[in-house]
Amino acid sequence: MKFQHVIITCLFLSLSATLSSQYDLSGYWEDNFGMHYYVRHIDNTIYWFGEHKDGIWAGAFKGRISGNTQQAVFGSRPIYINGNVYDLPKGKAGTQAELSLKVINGNEMRKNSGPFSATVFRKKTKPRNLPGIRSAGFSSNGLTGLWKSNTGASYYIRQIGNTVVWFGERPENNRIAFSNVAFGTRSGNRINLEWADVPKGRSNGSGNLVLQVNNNQITKVSGQGFGTSRWTKSNKKEIKTDFLNTIVQGLVNQISLNLNNYDPNKTSGSWFKENDAYMQLPSSWGGRQLIDIPQITEKGLINYYYYFIQDVKSVPNGITAQIKPKNNYRIFNRNARAVQKQPLIHIAIRLETEGTEIKGHCTCPSDDKRAPDVHLNRQNDSKHPIVNIYIPLEVINGRISYGEIKTYFDANIQAGGICRIADALCRKIVDYKTIIINEIDKGFKENFNTATVRRNFENSLNSIVPRDARDRLNNLIIEGDNLIFEYN
Repeated sequence: MKFQHVIITCLFLSLSATLSSQYDLSGYWEDNFGMHYYVRHIDNTIYWFGEHKDGIWAGAFKGRISGNTQQAVFGSRPIYINGNVYDLPKGKAGTQAELSLKVINGNEMRKNSGPFSATVFRKKTKPRNLPGIRSAGFSSNGLTGLWKSNTGASYYIRQIGNTVVWFGERPENNRIAFSNVAFGTRSGNRINLEWADVPKGRSNGSGNLVLQVNNNQITKVSGQGFGTSRWTKSNKKEIKTDFLNTIVQGLVNQISLNLNNYDPNKTSGSWFKENDAYMQLPSSWGGRQLIDIPQITEKGLINYYYYFIQDVKSVPNGITAQIKPKNNYRIFNRNARAVQKQPLIHIAIRLETEGTEIKGHCTCPSDDKRAPDVHLNRQNDSKHPIVNIYIPLEVINGRISYGEIKTYFDANIQAGGICRIADALCRKIVDYKTIIINEIDKGFKENFNTATVRRNFENSLNSIVPRDARDRLNNLIIEGDNLIFEYN
């Protein structure tokens, strides 16, 4: 009898263990509305964080797998996950409710009961672009709101009675380094939490934390495997981007561009003109900056071919500047997995396209037409070519600064006539726009990285920061038509 009891006990434990491992529910899921869920399955506990792509809703869930384990394993009764979902201030809704899910298989769950809009959840491949950091959708004078950690992470914390729930994430190199959810209780100024990483990020830890609250500061008392040790509650101010665009436009109206290295009055073989290509910037940004654009030289079987850029100027009143989200531009976003709402200043300089933009000469004895002239226009149409300059804004030491500047020349070189003459010359002409933008890029970056220009430009930017937030910023975010200043 004792031996029989041992066999039955072992069988029961084996079946119970099988229930939690029958399906590995960890991974990325989407519901029938297309919202994102990052699910972590640890033994018989399920954790997830879910969010709407536009920040309308965000919430965390913790539930337990339940049911008759023996029957569930053999498929005669479905598996259920019963728990609670809490809206968090990464979104705008502020409710909480019980939620029961029915596990259909390892790739599908359905709502069993609970006041939750989504009814079907399916496991999928995690997309490259995921929602990034947002400002708090709601907050209170207590714990509820957005908190910034000493590791640079953002934590969306909510307190309901003595219950405390959070979601935390930290972007790193256009990806999410880690993301976690935590559930626990607050007693006085002491918080006890159970936390678990969820697969929006790359970490997969879990454990327990004890925290101490002191006004708008939280410090870690104990907890293994958790790197963050200090949190500070973040405040925010908003300014309409249209107002900021007016200020930035006033600065860029002083910019002009002149691209020329051709002198028609010089003799054969020496048409090159030095120091006649430049960008005129506001005096506080360094004034006139020379652009060193070389001529193109190609030796044919007998003759030499020379090409020059000729009197390409910016269109009067054709320069615009706008503050836009960085993730709008593929030049920054080719390898991004997390969509970032970081703002940037986009300066667009339209160029004239009247006449001959790229002038050709040949040392041919009597026929200079063997080096046909070339025209510039925008790619895929006949509009003005545009020099684009992107200045990403970021926060350094509590103030607005800027990161790596990028440029892009939206232009097309119509070199069909040349390409019918010589392949090598054709390639050089087509690549000429790369040479041009590289020299513009070089001159602009060298200028903007000087201490004086950086200081002047940063002072202009920080003059728009609301007074309460000056020298106290920790983040800048664009949401809709607003630039959000987050500060401690």
